[in-house]
Amino acid sequence: MTTKKPPTSMHMPDPVNGFFSFVQKYYAGDEFKRLEGICQENTNLKNDIKGLQTAYEQNLKTLTRSDNKWQSEHDKLKEIDRARDDAVKQLKDERQASQALKDRVRNMEEHVKTVTATSKNWESQAIDLENKEKANATRLEHARKEKKRLEDELESIQEQLESKTTELGQVQDKFKVIRSFVVELGNLTEKETEIRTLLANFFDLALKHMETF
Repeated sequence: MTTKKPPTSMHMPDPVNGFFSFVQKYYAGDEFKRLEGICQENTNLKNDIKGLQTAYEQNLKTLTRSDNKWQSEHDKLKEIDRARDDAVKQLKDERQASQALKDRVRNMEEHVKTVTATSKNWESQAIDLENKEKANATRLEHARKEKKRLEDELESIQEQLESKTTELGQVQDKFKVIRSFVVELGNLTEKETEIRTLLANFFDLALKHMETF
């Protein structure tokens, strides 16, 4: 069997030369320039994207810092709000406590006024009773003095009555003597002086007795 030899280069085109020829033609054509422009534009876009990415990262960092700052400020504001709410609640509680104290003080003042008025009324009644007691004591003292005066006067009258009773007995005795003188008419002249004396004494005693009553 006879082996066939491949054709020589004289009869087949060189692929390397063909490739370079194609490339040379391509570089010389408008397509390459357009491709080169696209590549340059792509490079520029990559650079722009890289710049935008860098700017985005910077903006993201800035935004993160801003967000952290905002969160911190927000937390501070929330803390301030809580403190304000606590202060408002405390103020409200203090106002309620103050109002309760005011109401209690007002009630105590009203109670004090009532007690004061009642005390003044009782004091007035006590003064009236004291004045009445003083008046009653004065009247009682006057009554006691009047009773003592009447008792003394009665005792004096009784003593005078006893004295006058004694004197009346004496007068009656003298009347008996006079009667005896009347019976003894015969001796009238001799006893005239004695009779006159007895009569004078009798009338004197009778006059004193009448002046006493």
